[in-house]
Amino acid sequence: MVFKAYTLASGLFAIVAIAIILCLLSVDSFKVLSSVPPGAFVAGIWNPSSGEYNLLPMVVGGLAACSGSLLLVTPISLLSALALHFLFPRWLAVVIRKIFEIMSGIPSVIFGLWGLGFLVPEINRMAPPGASLMAAALVLSLMVLPSTILLTAQAINDVPKEQMVASESLGMSLFNRIRVVLLPFTWTRIGSILCLQFARTLGETMAVVMVAGNIPAFPTSVFDPIRTLTGHIALEMPYAEGLHRSSLMLSGLMLCLPSLVLFYLARRYLARVRLI
Repeated sequence: MVFKAYTLASGLFAIVAIAIILCLLSVDSFKVLSSVPPGAFVAGIWNPSSGEYNLLPMVVGGLAACSGSLLLVTPISLLSALALHFLFPRWLAVVIRKIFEIMSGIPSVIFGLWGLGFLVPEINRMAPPGASLMAAALVLSLMVLPSTILLTAQAINDVPKEQMVASESLGMSLFNRIRVVLLPFTWTRIGSILCLQFARTLGETMAVVMVAGNIPAFPTSVFDPIRTLTGHIALEMPYAEGLHRSSLMLSGLMLCLPSLVLFYLARRYLARVRLI
């Protein structure tokens, strides 16, 4: 009874907190929304001192970095999880899992420091300035890769062993067992994992600020500097006032709503396989 009451109270608190955050962001955003034409947020440049509030470069930069990181992480995490389950000896798989668990607990700013000290100079040798979309995507990939591998491996472990044994008894090769039995059972969970990781990378700030270059312009290649919405808020909020501050609140609202949608989609995916 006590546990149920605690769970209910925690859920209500989370709902109220999210509602308050959304209300505050919406109220603060209304000032710039009511004063600036809608087209100004997707045209021109970002220069609040002259009344230009184009947020589209930051939106594109953030989505490009997050999408690039998931494009790298998805195949690597799936292949790594399959190797842990099917190829490695049990003792070695346990050791590797422990290493990934430790890596998943490393603060994201450490990955940013590594990117700033090693990755950015290496990319600069190939294509200056080094701080770029590629650097941001690689840092985000390294940041979410350990937890993605662990979650994917757990999804694979949850496949009913009876199905795998039955497919093996039919003489199916390992490749066909993975293709016919394992992947159809786990694809919804993998989809939910990717939704959660996309939301995580979308909200990352300091690691991206350290390696992205932070120029509010559209990237034309993976070697161009970018600025994300999170970095945009962190860099300009300390001195923002008036409509400038209100536009940053709008940026926060633009981050909050997609994150809530991604968490909802992840829950729906998991509900389809009766995991929640």
